[in-house]
Amino acid sequence: MHYALLCDMDHASRNSREQLRAHGGLDVYLSLLEDELWSVTALDSIAVCLVHDNESRKVEQALLKKDAIQKMVKFFDFLHILEPFLKIITYVIFRVFAAYFACLSLFNLR
Repeated sequence: MHYALLCDMDHASRNSREQLRAHGGLDVYLSLLEDELWSVTALDSIAVCLVHDNESRKVEQALLKKDAIQKMVKFFDFLHILEPFLKIITYVIFRVFAAYFACLSLFNLR
């Protein structure tokens, strides 16, 4: 299988990401986390999918499933994961702060 092409597809366009999601692309990326050669690239692809998840939160919901969490936790045995992991953490923190400030402005609590 041409993993390089597959992992680059989520960087291409929204339509590419939607097609990947519809045909199990995220599951492939999660499976690639177990492959030492492709794990970092797969994590970066997961990060890109998560950043472009928007309001649908389908990627976020899929990553919160038990199997996905187990694969992500197991992955941290490998090296070179900091940059893609930082993208995921930054995205999550951004969403929390955005929600917090939206609530503050909504209720005029500032």
